[in-house]
Amino acid sequence: MNSSKSVTESRDRALRGIGRNVVNYQRLEQCIKFVSLFAGSEGPLSKVLRDQHKRIEQVSKHTLGQAVLEIQRIIEKDDRPLPTTKDLFDPWVSMSFEFVLDRSAARQHCEELSVLVHERNDLVHHRMAAVDFDSIEQCTLLSEELDSQNSRILQLLGVFGSLVTELRQMLAEHNEYVNSTEFLAQLQSPCEDDA
Repeated sequence: MNSSKSVTESRDRALRGIGRNVVNYQRLEQCIKFVSLFAGSEGPLSKVLRDQHKRIEQVSKHTLGQAVLEIQRIIEKDDRPLPTTKDLFDPWVSMSFEFVLDRSAARQHCEELSVLVHERNDLVHHRMAAVDFDSIEQCTLLSEELDSQNSRILQLLGVFGSLVTELRQMLAEHNEYVNSTEFLAQLQSPCEDDA
């Protein structure tokens, strides 16, 4: 016979594992969404800015599964064709971001993300409702599954978290350079030579 204290401890451990994993899934999702904002774009500056604002809005509404599909598209370089007609009266800009991963590592990360999406959906939509939280055995089994799942989430958080850190650093350096007197001098010098 299971003591109520043992059942409570087992249940609490399983529930803590669920909470921890759901939070880590959310952290992973936010990292993936942030990285996916760096898909390349090209066109007149006004269009690129409009497209970027639209992209931010769209990506913020993505589910984890949609965010994973988008990051897979970016990693696998499934670029959509870009327009070639340039507007002579609007500055034309091009922005690109490339993952420096070998094909097998990229494919492996994409496969791991897909597996985690499936496991997350199963946990949230099916598994939690099917567990008898008064059963020590079921709670123990669930806790072990959650611990294994969490270690895989943390591995991918390490990959995408470091990308987020690098991208934020790159943006800060870019912003600092664009606002520097050196950059402004480089922009002005060709115009002054023509005068």
